[in-house]
Amino acid sequence: MPNQENVDKVAALTETFKAAQCVAVANYTGLTVEKATKLRSDLRKRDFKYVVAKNTLLKIAAKEAGFNGLDSFLKGQSAVAFGTDDPGALAKILFDFGKESQKFEVRAVYVEGKVFSGADVERIAKLPSRDVLASQLIGNLNAPISSFIGTLDGVIRKFVGTLDAMKEKIAN
Repeated sequence: MPNQENVDKVAALTETFKAAQCVAVANYTGLTVEKATKLRSDLRKRDFKYVVAKNTLLKIAAKEAGFNGLDSFLKGQSAVAFGTDDPGALAKILFDFGKESQKFEVRAVYVEGKVFSGADVERIAKLPSRDVLASQLIGNLNAPISSFIGTLDGVIRKFVGTLDAMKEKIAN
């Protein structure tokens, strides 16, 4: 029978999982306290949460929250980063940290119901943010309309120029 402390931890972790849009599982073996503190600070600046807990508790909480597919990545020493915003930003922070600290390894990233292996973190990290993608989409949708308006404006200008020329010819 589980003790109350573990039940409370699972409940808190489940709520954290439910609030997250993306989750990253990493191996933090060998990280110094200094490096781990820097990672936590970098994640906190972007309102991401970083949790170290027992794998059993993480597995139960993930399953209860509907995050299926993470069980195989929750082994050894595991840390989990939760993002409620942009998955690309979370992946970028973890990828950049992994480059500077070879002891940190991202095992998996869970985004919108899909699990990506640690090797895919670099691809996710290099994706533009949602705001940039939205502005690119709007720009691409706006370009043909702007071109059409420019063409119509040219036709109207030409027509007005022709009328002015005819007016001057008749006046002379």
